[in-house]
Amino acid sequence: MQTDPEVRRSLLDLHAAYAFSIDSGDADAFADCFTPDGVLETTRPLVVTGRDELVAFAHDRARHAADPCRHLTWHHTFAGGPDQVEGRCSAAVLQTTSAGVQVLFTATYVDWFVQSGEKWRLLRRFVAMDLPGADVPD
Repeated sequence: MQTDPEVRRSLLDLHAAYAFSIDSGDADAFADCFTPDGVLETTRPLVVTGRDELVAFAHDRARHAADPCRHLTWHHTFAGGPDQVEGRCSAAVLQTTSAGVQVLFTATYVDWFVQSGEKWRLLRRFVAMDLPGADVPD
């Protein structure tokens, strides 16, 4: 099912909010990208569940980030609606160091979005890092 253009714009705005909040260390804004019981999971492996853990994760990341990072996404696809959408995109994290910019990792984001009040939020984001043998969920 083709996703409504207005929903697509809202989901792209949510991607931007996610990237800007995690990169700037705004833990509350980062957690606001998710539902209160939202899940961030990676192939690292890492599983962060619920608002309190998401806030703690973002605080911890900001505390240990020695150099500025930028989350980037592209090739967005969305399907579903009107209250639930599945998404997929390519992603990368860049880090600026005194030696220049380096790619920390590339990945595929597999997302499950839900309408929460007036806003779209992530119910679950699976970050399938591009590692040998890493599985990407359907």
